[in-house]
Amino acid sequence: MASPKGGPRFCSGFWSRVPIAASGLCVAWLLSGCAGTSSASDASGMGRPARLQFQGDIAPDLPLHHVLWQRASSQGAPVVRAILRDGLILVATEKGWIHAYDMDGTQQWSEDLGQVPQFPPTLNSHEVAFVVDNDLVVLSRATGARKVRKRLSFTPSAPPVAGEMAVYIPAWDGSRIYALDVHSGDEGWRLRTGGPVSGAPAVVGNAPRQLLVVATENGGVLGLDALPADAVPDKMLWESETQGRNTASLFAATADTVLLASEDMFVYALDPVTGERRWSYGAAEPLVRTPVSSGDAVFVAAPSGLLALSLLDGHLLWKHGNADRLLVRDGGRAVLLDEETSNLLTVDMATGAVLEEHDGSAFAFFLTNTGGNGRLVLVGKTGEMLALDGRLPTP
Repeated sequence: MASPKGGPRFCSGFWSRVPIAASGLCVAWLLSGCAGTSSASDASGMGRPARLQFQGDIAPDLPLHHVLWQRASSQGAPVVRAILRDGLILVATEKGWIHAYDMDGTQQWSEDLGQVPQFPPTLNSHEVAFVVDNDLVVLSRATGARKVRKRLSFTPSAPPVAGEMAVYIPAWDGSRIYALDVHSGDEGWRLRTGGPVSGAPAVVGNAPRQLLVVATENGGVLGLDALPADAVPDKMLWESETQGRNTASLFAATADTVLLASEDMFVYALDPVTGERRWSYGAAEPLVRTPVSSGDAVFVAAPSGLLALSLLDGHLLWKHGNADRLLVRDGGRAVLLDEETSNLLTVDMATGAVLEEHDGSAFAFFLTNTGGNGRLVLVGKTGEMLALDGRLPTP
């Protein structure tokens, strides 16, 4: 195994493989020559890297082994970014096309945005929103039909986040956050955050009431109602602070818990209504990566390795010095990624002990899937996607 790594770190695998200082969120070679959607059992003749061996529905040299489907996602065009959010796989090509697929590998839509989006996209139940060349672009989540393309009057400082009523975008201009109407792109209210915001805020909870939580580089943490763009927030619900800078994006773990990893060396689980700290965990080293939760565990990358914490009370479950982030949980196992070597580690969720280790260097993008379906999705630089899980195939 590789030894724990130093030097530049890369962000948490959501959109692009860029240094943390440039993005705060993130994720090369590959599978080519495949067309159409197919299980491995009827995929004869499809191009595969020589190192990958499929035996019927089994890929013994990849984690979880059971091949659900594989397909070409970008018509062979070079892929520059890929993300899995809320059951939707989005693949961006260097020409600015976005291709959307569901978790069964079925194509939902394709749309030409003209350029690669500047930040990871954000989704609500009906829309997908992007920032492209300083424009807000809103598409139908179901069909990809364009609803909005509107020039922003400000310069975004962090990825957008969508609620059901508006899209909220932090801006460098006066350290503000702007609320834009999700149906028209019109600017609504704006709010001073008291400091620059370089990580994505979080929308927490369910309609009709959702909460917006924002963390700033100068240690501020703010909570307010996620109001529609034509409303005017009359007050904060709460304000708090950390002892260090906050540069990582926030993560909505549940409808009533938001996660924050801070450079003050702590991971916090916060109540979005009151700001109360449900728990905190001291990592003894600055944290600049976005925490994520899956099931009953929280995963956050520290400089010395990946921490797995209890979502309930924040106690340390285990730490892995040769992993950077969670890819997926499948029952009592989890698949982790070592970003430096592209090794895929299958570990026991109870202990963190390594059960298997595989070479993932045939793939360019490793999609973090925090949902409960246990599916691992890998994407190649020329667009082939492969989905696996841990089920035994039907005889």
